[in-house]
Amino acid sequence: MTVNTLSNEQRVENLLQWLLNEHTKSVISDKINVQESKESGRGLYAKEDINAHTPIIKIDHSYLLNFTTIVAHISSWNPSSSLPDTYKHIKLPPKGKEDEVTDLYKKLTLNDLTRLSSFQIMAMFLVLEKSRGSDSWWEPFINMLPLMDDFLRSPFIWKVQGKDDLFKQLPRSTRNHATRMATKFSNDYETVLKLLKDQNAPESMLPYDDFLLYWMCINSRCLYMEMPQKKTTDDNFTMAPYVDFINHSSTDQCVLKIDRSGFNVITSNLYKQGEELFLSYGPHSNEFLLCEYGFYLPRNEWNDLDISDEIIDTLNPDQIDYLKEHHYFGDYTLNHENVSFRTDVALAVYQEKQNLHSNKRLNALLNGVSDGSYYKRRSNQLLIRILQKLKSKYENFLPLEFNDDDDMKVVGVLHRERVDLIDLYLEKLTQ
Repeated sequence: MTVNTLSNEQRVENLLQWLLNEHTKSVISDKINVQESKESGRGLYAKEDINAHTPIIKIDHSYLLNFTTIVAHISSWNPSSSLPDTYKHIKLPPKGKEDEVTDLYKKLTLNDLTRLSSFQIMAMFLVLEKSRGSDSWWEPFINMLPLMDDFLRSPFIWKVQGKDDLFKQLPRSTRNHATRMATKFSNDYETVLKLLKDQNAPESMLPYDDFLLYWMCINSRCLYMEMPQKKTTDDNFTMAPYVDFINHSSTDQCVLKIDRSGFNVITSNLYKQGEELFLSYGPHSNEFLLCEYGFYLPRNEWNDLDISDEIIDTLNPDQIDYLKEHHYFGDYTLNHENVSFRTDVALAVYQEKQNLHSNKRLNALLNGVSDGSYYKRRSNQLLIRILQKLKSKYENFLPLEFNDDDDMKVVGVLHRERVDLIDLYLEKLTQ
């Protein structure tokens, strides 16, 4: 991958010049700018006081990177390609220089492209366009994307990079989360690689490390947006230049709105001069934030504890089949205040050893007729045993929080957060 030697300031300026030209509807308020900080890295800050409900960013649809814009750009090189009306609103720049990548684009049909998921086509496109350097119209945006150093704290990255000694010290639920991500990533890479091979393109056009980087960029920076050409909600997202400078907060401080004019950001809070602007990526635990984005919050109200494996280990095959049939298998969590309803159901099923389908108490719980109070005492007893056992295991890793190695510190933090949560919930159970 070509190393970008431009300064951060010059790359930001190039991005602004690209976005704010006479051919675009993009608008960026002069009340905000990009700054770097040791705490949160690159972010957006208020240059002056900004009232709540103030529009601050609008990105033209043609400057968003998503399934629609990519298909339009690739298909523009294929003279035999005729796109449906859902692509016609995308304004295309002059084609520019032809090269190995555009030769590949000329071979790709609409049918080839629509078989790819949004993740697959976006990661492929970023890798290919990055290789084109200044010949790519997207260069100003690509040059502002993170480097792999920004994601090295992610357990998913540890998994795919084979850091087994580090990975095996993580809590089991974190390992499971990272493993699911790794499986999805591998499938995406192999799918795109096969497409290129089918077009007799060399494998060297899709370097594994480049695909990994841009896959993680997409995963950490995509925002929800409906894609009319796709049939699954997993494909409904976009990358939005400049908007992706806004860092995460556990509470909403800006809101997003999509209309015909573009992708809009509007403040929901009052910002004082010098304050950083934030978006909420959702109510996510630190385990989720680390795996998906590569960072965690020092204090996160959304932390929870996944005890799925521990509960499943207590169930017999009939109980597991029953939970699967009723769509209550797995995803058993608790926070410092309560357990999820899914967890209540699983603990209730554990107590019923036979005649599950005809059991009136279970049916009443699942149908919302009963609050499950019949099961509460024994459910709490089982929870106490599970939590005490987990606490004993997690405590062995607490010294890692003070390790000189930053990765080891992350492992220690994840275990310490679990111990803290268990202590709070055990106190609640034993009051």
